[in-house]
Amino acid sequence: MIHLIPSRLFCRLLSISCLLLAPFDATLVDNVAQAQAGDFADDGPSPRRGGARRRARQQRRRAQQRRAQQRRAQQQRLQGQRRNGARGQPASRGGRRRGRQRPGRFGRPPQNAVQRARDRFDQPQRTPTQPAARLRNGEVRVEIVEIAGRRLYVRPGTTANITRGTRVRFGRRQLQVVAATAEYAVLEPKRQRFNVGQTGVARPNGEDQDGRVAQLERPVSPNQFANQWPNPTLPASTQNPEHVPLGNGAAAQGRTSLLFAAGAAAKLPFSGPYEAIGRGFIRGRLQTKPLARKPLFFDIDVAGQAWYASDLELRRGANSRPPLRVRALLARYGTQYGFQGSLGRLRYAATGLGQLDGIRLQVPIAGNLTLSGFGGAVPAALDGSPDTQTTRFGAELTYDAYDTALRPRVSLTAHGSTFGGQLDERRLRLQADFHPQAGYFGGYGLLSQFDAGNPWNAPENELTAAGVYGGIRFWDVVHTSFQVDMQRPERSLWLASFVPASWLCITSPLPGNQPEQCRGDETRYRAQGTLGLHFTDWAIALGGSAMSTTGADASQGGGFLHLRLNKFLGDSGHLDVTASGSDGSLYQTAAVAIAPGVTLSRSFDVTLRYRPAVSRYYSDVDFFLEHNAGGSIRYTPSHRFEMHLDADLLTSRDVDVVLVQLLTTWRPI
Repeated sequence: MIHLIPSRLFCRLLSISCLLLAPFDATLVDNVAQAQAGDFADDGPSPRRGGARRRARQQRRRAQQRRAQQRRAQQQRLQGQRRNGARGQPASRGGRRRGRQRPGRFGRPPQNAVQRARDRFDQPQRTPTQPAARLRNGEVRVEIVEIAGRRLYVRPGTTANITRGTRVRFGRRQLQVVAATAEYAVLEPKRQRFNVGQTGVARPNGEDQDGRVAQLERPVSPNQFANQWPNPTLPASTQNPEHVPLGNGAAAQGRTSLLFAAGAAAKLPFSGPYEAIGRGFIRGRLQTKPLARKPLFFDIDVAGQAWYASDLELRRGANSRPPLRVRALLARYGTQYGFQGSLGRLRYAATGLGQLDGIRLQVPIAGNLTLSGFGGAVPAALDGSPDTQTTRFGAELTYDAYDTALRPRVSLTAHGSTFGGQLDERRLRLQADFHPQAGYFGGYGLLSQFDAGNPWNAPENELTAAGVYGGIRFWDVVHTSFQVDMQRPERSLWLASFVPASWLCITSPLPGNQPEQCRGDETRYRAQGTLGLHFTDWAIALGGSAMSTTGADASQGGGFLHLRLNKFLGDSGHLDVTASGSDGSLYQTAAVAIAPGVTLSRSFDVTLRYRPAVSRYYSDVDFFLEHNAGGSIRYTPSHRFEMHLDADLLTSRDVDVVLVQLLTTWRPI
C-alpha cells in the first residue's frame, strides 16, 4: 500500500506530521526573520531612477536575496535534522539540498503549503494583551504581517496607541496609518515596495516624548452654558399688524380702491328689415375704509347707460333700459369671520340670493361657524329702482374653514318673501363648496314650498334645483371639469307679475276660450364636462354637453374640440383652432373656427378669426352656410388700464350684420 502512494504526496504528509509532532526552535526563526528584515530596512527610496546607482542597488538586492535564501535553506535543514533525531530516524528528504530556487515576489523564494504552515507555526503569536516593544524615545516597533493589493497590514494597532493618522517610518520612507484596529494598522504606500516581516518604527498619537499618554482636558459641562443667551422674542409678540379684510368686496386695509369702466356696443345690420341699435355705458366703483383702526367700509357701485336707435320707442323692453342703475350702495362694519353689520343696497342677501335694500347682521357662534340674518325690500326686477311691493327675509348658517386643507364653505339658508302683502316664496337652500389644492368641487340643493292649488300645479313640497360640479388638475397638465344638475322653473307671484304663465311652466291648451293651464311636470336635466391638456407651447381641450326637458320635446346636445399653439410661426405668434357641433329639437349646426394672432409686446395683442358654419332649422329642409369673420385687439399698457376692441362681420341667410364692442377699464387708485 505504501508503494501506491506517490512520492511527492508521501513527502508532504510526512513533513506535516513531523511539523505537528516535533518541537521547533522559535528563537532561531525569529532571529532569521529579523536578520532578513534588517537587510531590507535601509534600502533607501524606491529605485525608480536610472543610471549606475539603480543598477548598484539592484545588484545589492540580489546579493541580499541570495544570502537570505541560503540562510533559509540552512534553517530548514537544521529543523529537519532535529525532527528526525528526535524520532531516531535518519535525515529525511526534507533535509536534502535542493536545487537553486528562483526568488519570488518581494525577494522571497516561493514556498509550498508545508513551508507556509511551518513558518506560521514557527513565528511567535502576539496576543492583544502582550505589550508592544517600545524604544527609548517613545516610538513603537511595527512589523508588516500581510500585504494585500496596495495595502500593508502591520502589527500592533490601537493597543499601542497607533491610530489613524499615525506616521510610520521604514528607513527613510514614511507612511501614514489610514485605519486601525486593536491588533493591526493599515498603510497605503504609493509606489514603494515592501516585504512581509519588514519592521519599522511609529510614534503613537497622544504620547509625549517620555512615552506617557497625554491626558486631554476635561470637557466643559453643558450646565455651564445655561442662561448664556437671552430668551428669543417672537416677532408676532411685538408687532401689531393691521387688519386686512379678504372677500366681501371690501377695500384693503387703510386703502381706497377706485375703478372706472366704459364701453360701447353696436349692432349694424345692412340687409333685411332691421334697424341699427347701440348702447354705451360708464361705471364707477368706490371701496374705501376711512378709519385706519376701525373696520368700517363703504362700497358704492353705480352705472349709467344710454341706448341709441331710430325706433327705440317702438322696441320692446323700454322699461328695462333705465339711464341709471345702482348695483351697490352700502356701509359695513365688522370683519369677515367675526361680527359684521351691513346696511344699504346689498349686492347679495345670502348665498344664492340677489340684491336686497335692507340690513344684514352676522355673529360668530363657535370656531368657524357664523349665523346671519337679513331682511328688506327687493329692488324692481326691470330697472332696479327701489320698490317696497316685494320684501325678503331669512337666516343663513355658514361654516367656513378657510384654514384647512379642503377649505370648505357650507351654507344653509332659509328665506321667504312677500308680494303685495301675501306670503310668496318659502325656500331652503343647502350649498357646499370645497377648494383643495388640486381643484374644486361642490353641490347644492333647493327645496320650495307652495300653497295647495297654486296656479303652476306644483306640489306643495318640491325639489326645485339640485346639482354637483367640480374641477380637478393633475400635475398642472391635465385639467378636467364637470357639472350635472336638474332644475325646474323658478315660480313665484312676484315673477308672475312680469312674465306670462308659459315662461314659468309648460302649458296645455283647453277647449274654448279658457286660459292654458300648467302641467306641472316640467324638469330640465343638464350634464356637461371638459378634459384638457395644458403645456407650455400648446394646449388641447375636449368638451361636450347634453340637455333635455321632461314633458316637452326640447333637447339639445353638442361638443367641441379646441387646440391652441402658443408659438406659431415664431415666439410671438399663436393659433387657435376649434371644431364644434350641436343638434337639438329646433336647430342643428356644425362649425370650424380658426384664429391666428400675434403678441407684439406684453401690452399689445392682435387676433383675427374666421368661422364658417353649416346650419339648418328642423322646420326647414335645406342647410345654409354662415360666415363670421372678425378680429380683436387687446391693449394693456399697465396693470391700471385695459382696453379690448372686438369686431365681427356675420353673413347669413337670415341677416347680414356688423357687431362692434369696446370695453375699457381704469384703476387710478
